[in-house]
Amino acid sequence: MKRVGYVVMKALQDATGCSIVDDCMNEPFWCARAIYYPKVLAEESGDCGERVKKYGCGEHSDYGFLTLLVEDSSEDCFEAQLQSGEWIRSNAVQLLEQNDQDECEFLCNLGDML
Repeated sequence: MKRVGYVVMKALQDATGCSIVDDCMNEPFWCARAIYYPKVLAEESGDCGERVKKYGCGEHSDYGFLTLLVEDSSEDCFEAQLQSGEWIRSNAVQLLEQNDQDECEFLCNLGDML
């Protein structure tokens, strides 16, 4: 995981011209958490298609620099809420469905520190 984080950080540094790797990666902090986001079944939805508040991990922002998520094409993958309140599924899931693949993809979520 440390190596993957370094590669992503190096790519960000090269793209932005900032010295992210030298300034921020000399004493890395990371943790791995396994979090299950349960599928919300149709019978659990509220009136007018409202989403039921059922979470595997409560509503949150990612406090770190980067969050790497492993995704597959299942229905219960990562979603994000836009400022408008609309929920969207990650592009990785949509691409997997379009290409009819069952392989896993990494989603890189930028955290609060970045």
